[in-house]
Amino acid sequence: MVVLVTGAASVNEWTIGIGTACAFAFGRDGAEVVIADIDDTYGQQIAAQICAKPEGRARFVHHDVTSEAGWRDILGDIVHRHDWLDVLRAPNLQQLAGHFKRLLPS
Repeated sequence: MVVLVTGAASVNEWTIGIGTACAFAFGRDGAEVVIADIDDTYGQQIAAQICAKPEGRARFVHHDVTSEAGWRDILGDIVHRHDWLDVLRAPNLQQLAGHFKRLLPS
């Protein structure tokens, strides 16, 4: 299973965000997790923590969810590498719903 989780680097000294929790849960269940966020430091740390587990497969991609070109790039990369995307966890998807069809690679 290939999972794209946006906002997965939402971490502070006291808590983790929903995106981070989702990335850990999918990683624990053996999914290939693509962590997308604008926070490179925490994003790479989250990916490394997932990969440290025996079943963990994850990578970090710098991604600004407000950029249509960024969506085209990240979806195109995932389809190129894996041929599909099983799960998209993106809390801002409602904002993109009208444009999502044209964002998908052809």
